[in-house]
Amino acid sequence: MTLEEVQDLITSGEGETLEVKETTGQRVDACETLCGFLNKDGGTVVFGVGKKANLPEPQIVAEGGYTRTVFMRPAASSEGGMKGGMKGGMKGGMRTADAIVAIIKENPQISINDIALRLSKARSAIIKQIARLKSAGILRRIGPDRGGHWEIVEG
Repeated sequence: MTLEEVQDLITSGEGETLEVKETTGQRVDACETLCGFLNKDGGTVVFGVGKKANLPEPQIVAEGGYTRTVFMRPAASSEGGMKGGMKGGMKGGMRTADAIVAIIKENPQISINDIALRLSKARSAIIKQIARLKSAGILRRIGPDRGGHWEIVEG
């Protein structure tokens, strides 16, 4: 599949056989979609599509009977990159734990998946940070995963 074909596919819009995702932080949703596609007539999931994505153009390489798509990370700026300075989508070098607390203050019912998506972090990284916040007595979960909420413990 060429880049033009991918762009045409995306332009045609989501439907029965196409779903687009802004980031790989939406992996859980994408896996559910892929399972649905596999159980029906097949389909395509494309990552890096959306208003906030700002990703470099992917490289599409045809190899034998399949294609491989390579997504590159955005180049690090002089203000910071993947290591030190600004990380992911966070502003001003805010630590992940601080960003999680700020997001939870805005929306105590937010899910771990939505936090990961907002911070452009892996779900496992968010779970690790939440565990640290819980053990430090800063955060606690009230109720079940579905229907519960987060509580910031004021110290």
